[in-house]
Amino acid sequence: MNNKLKYPIGGEFWFQDEFQDKDIYNNIENEGLLLSGGESAIRFILNEISFENDEIILLPSYLCPTIVELIKKLNIKYKFYNINKKLDIDIVSIENLINKYNVKVVFFIDYFGFFHKESTRKFLKNLKLKNILLIEDAVQKFWIKWEKKFIGDYVFNSYRKFLPIDGSLILCRENESLNILKKLNSLSRYKEANDKYFKFMEKARDIKTKFISQNIGYENDYLNLFNRANIEYYKRKNILKINLKHKRYLNHFPINKFIKRREENYSYVFKQLKNMKKITFLNQTENLDDNTPLVFPILIDNRDCIKKELMKNQIYLPIHWNLENEKWINNFKNSLNISKNILSLPIDWRYEIKDMEFLIFKLKEILIR
Repeated sequence: MNNKLKYPIGGEFWFQDEFQDKDIYNNIENEGLLLSGGESAIRFILNEISFENDEIILLPSYLCPTIVELIKKLNIKYKFYNINKKLDIDIVSIENLINKYNVKVVFFIDYFGFFHKESTRKFLKNLKLKNILLIEDAVQKFWIKWEKKFIGDYVFNSYRKFLPIDGSLILCRENESLNILKKLNSLSRYKEANDKYFKFMEKARDIKTKFISQNIGYENDYLNLFNRANIEYYKRKNILKINLKHKRYLNHFPINKFIKRREENYSYVFKQLKNMKKITFLNQTENLDDNTPLVFPILIDNRDCIKKELMKNQIYLPIHWNLENEKWINNFKNSLNISKNILSLPIDWRYEIKDMEFLIFKLKEILIR
């Protein structure tokens, strides 16, 4: 086995020419509304819905905490419903909240790019008969158009999770509303993203690209800029359109090549880790079908120590999500347990099977000590 990585595993994306193809045109703006990212998408959707004083939104107990912060900023009332240890929605928990409160919206997440089981999706769809709207957070799944298993009245994503760009596509189930979303792409209702966050991110990605591909500069140069960009991101107060440069990148992106690489990496990691007793899979299926996952999520004891050990080998694994300091999380033991033990293994287009082999080798090496 090769003991040296060509690229570090994990971290923010950089630009690679092989993932631009001028013979491809995806025409993504014809699918829905293109905004600058997930935060703008959620702002837009919640503004469109318009909440009355006593109406609330139901949120899953396992989610990115920045979603909660944004909903607080928008002065929308919310309650949490329970997510079980397999990341399934607790239907009884939602029913109890509906019986107790005036629920306007149920917000749910397709965790790590996998659709919920059919019985759960049927339950959620039936909520529409009670005039309850569904917001489907499909951020952890890669897609560029409506998929047949989407059930949300609104569906959105975030391309930053998969590519070296910022952007979010919003879809709407109703044809009339979808046509309005498409028209908004060509109007000047929202400014194009070109703020401090965007400029810091662009510069950081450019510097990282030169560092990775040409060995120019220093790692801290782009890491500091990424940190500054993150700070600026959460200062945003307005809905922004996708930057034109990033829209062009999306339209010439070779989707099939991208998906094939992820599927290969996912399958390899599944086979290599499925018999490891110290690892628990959050997704038990090897066959991806119509799912394109963000990462390969596992649960593991001593997560933080293992994460630090892997960093010594240029393996930087994210955590989705760190909820231990959230005041509300102690009421949801399953979600807290996942948060304490989850580790996300990158399987994206930057890495070949030999990179996955190195990642798995180092992980196993730590586990058998």
